[in-house]
Amino acid sequence: MGPLLILEIRTDTACYGVGDVVPRQGRSHIFKVHVNIDFHVRKEIWDFQELYYTLRLIGNNGVLREQFVTGDQPNYEIEIPGDELLWIRAELKGLVRGVHTLIALTNAIYVDR
Repeated sequence: MGPLLILEIRTDTACYGVGDVVPRQGRSHIFKVHVNIDFHVRKEIWDFQELYYTLRLIGNNGVLREQFVTGDQPNYEIEIPGDELLWIRAELKGLVRGVHTLIALTNAIYVDR
């Protein structure tokens, strides 16, 4: 319903997007997660008054990271623990008609054990 949310895990040798599986040899203690938020996509069908949004990275163990993001900063690089990670997805929350709600989400990236 809102901006386009793009999630990637980058390792030393490859980049993995939603629906991909990070192979065992790509496992790491720390993963670098890249999130791009395209606030221009579908702009004509939504109008969010908020300057700040909440980005959440969620994995099989719950919330991995939560931080405020802004409409003028589309790219974020976030490090997350990778030891027990089986999957990860991203959510973006914002204010719609006075209610703080989910406005964008991704499918998961999986990690092979």
